[in-house]
Amino acid sequence: VGVRPPDPVVDQLQLLTEGERVHLVRGRLAFASGRYQEAADEFAAAVAADPGSARALVNLGTALGQLGNLDAAIEKNDQALAVDPEQLTAHFNLGSTLIEQDRATDAIPHLEVVLQSAPYDAEAHLLMARALVASGDDWASLEHFKRAAELDPANVGAMTGGAAALVRLGQYGRAVSVLDAGHRRVPDDGTIAFALARLLAACPRAEVRDGERALELAEVVYAARPDPRHAQLVAQALAELDRCEEAAIWQQKVVDAASDDGATEVLPALRADLEHYLGGPPCRMPTE
Repeated sequence: VGVRPPDPVVDQLQLLTEGERVHLVRGRLAFASGRYQEAADEFAAAVAADPGSARALVNLGTALGQLGNLDAAIEKNDQALAVDPEQLTAHFNLGSTLIEQDRATDAIPHLEVVLQSAPYDAEAHLLMARALVASGDDWASLEHFKRAAELDPANVGAMTGGAAALVRLGQYGRAVSVLDAGHRRVPDDGTIAFALARLLAACPRAEVRDGERALELAEVVYAARPDPRHAQLVAQALAELDRCEEAAIWQQKVVDAASDDGATEVLPALRADLEHYLGGPPCRMPTE
């Protein structure tokens, strides 16, 4: 307390700091409300008030990313790291944005930095798993899919992503186990139920299949969302049970929907499945 002698330099610095803070608060409020352009404008004003503020640059990059301007988002996060190389949010954002740009190899080092400092971040593990998948390393991705699911037991992306990697590696039994555990954890999630039913109905390995359970799951999925993709799943489950006439009826719905939508590129394969069902029994999908 007391009287402070005027100091133009200190006063100007104080104004800059307060200006940055005010714009950051306004920007965060706009961002939380989904007004991303307004948020970007406020964060840009915060950067103008203090060009050396890593947090302002990160926030601006995040808002630009939400607006779809990924190149500018990467630039702002890179600038934030130039100011503060240990800015974890900038590393996380760069990892996420680079994956979106199909630059998974560039994303991995940023995600490694995040995981070194935040090994219990489920979302960072999930991003790392996706980056490794995109770079062609399904085996390495499994560790991170598993860790993400352990840290966040309701993380659907971790479970379905891990199962998909296992399928690509030919580990069908393990994939079913992952999806089965996920279905028990999140029984109302249609994505997990669909993936599990698909594998039980049409897995390349006959010993993994379970037509009865596949049909039960497929009917629930279709009831929740009666679209052609789910109708096709019902047809596959019925075919696995050699209920070929029923499978053909459901598959005809799929063919008709694709024809009405002008999806000519998929029609030959859909019609081939229909002919296969009409020619049965047996009409289950071929196995290895």
